[in-house]
Amino acid sequence: GTGTIVWVWDLEARGLSRVIFGHDAPVHGLRSDHAGRFVTADVSGTVKIWPVTGYGAVTVVPESVAIVRFALSADGAFLGISGADGGLTQWRIQDLQKRVVRAGSGRLDSRFQGFTQPSNEVRRSSLATSADGGQLFSGLADPVGTTQVWSTGGSPSVTFALNDKPGPGCENMTQSQPGVQSSMYPLYEILVSPDGRSLAHRQSKCLVVRDLASSSTVATLRAFANSGDIRDMRDFAFRPDGVLVVSQFLPESNVLLWDWRRNKVLAKRAFQERAPRWLALSADGKTIALL
Repeated sequence: GTGTIVWVWDLEARGLSRVIFGHDAPVHGLRSDHAGRFVTADVSGTVKIWPVTGYGAVTVVPESVAIVRFALSADGAFLGISGADGGLTQWRIQDLQKRVVRAGSGRLDSRFQGFTQPSNEVRRSSLATSADGGQLFSGLADPVGTTQVWSTGGSPSVTFALNDKPGPGCENMTQSQPGVQSSMYPLYEILVSPDGRSLAHRQSKCLVVRDLASSSTVATLRAFANSGDIRDMRDFAFRPDGVLVVSQFLPESNVLLWDWRRNKVLAKRAFQERAPRWLALSADGKTIALL
């Protein structure tokens, strides 16, 4: 899907089950919880929760600044948001209580048509949450893919440099000019496994899974993307059993089931009708939402 539309597919029937409308601005994020609810966010700052079946979304987070990234805890209890002004917030869905994890600047910078980001430290390029919502994982726009792990009480507790030493075939291919490698290697996508032990992230053309305790790479899916360009990015999601569902575009649009523990692709489904940029799964893994 593109723009303001989300497409929901029945993987077993291999057919379109419903089309979700409801945003007035372009949707740029899609996630799900283990109850099977889908959550969408648009560029205006509106976040909506959609029921397992049917329509009737509830607008839960009327944010006052544009959203860069958002992340939903596996139990659906907490929603983390990275604002365009560098701020980090967490919403408790049950009672819509908002917690400021890191205050943003809130200042508009007309040169970038966004909010002032006075240093690289607050230029956030990705966001993930632990299964219980107790931690937020925030990727920064810098040369080594720095990722900060924040407790929802405030300050960062751990910092990783996930793009510091990329593996073969995963090097940064984005160039600032012909023949000159870019000095920036941001972490654009990141996701924590349901058991909280592993972390998956995009690394140029690769999808990498790391052990969180040691930060070591345990699996790599090469040719995850056709290029290292951000415009060629595709999404991925963990099933409750830990298998990764991967949206791929090489150059046709596919959705893969990747058992990264055995480094084996279990299944592939072509979606030639759509080129999904974002995906989210239902609780039983039988329904997939594509954007």
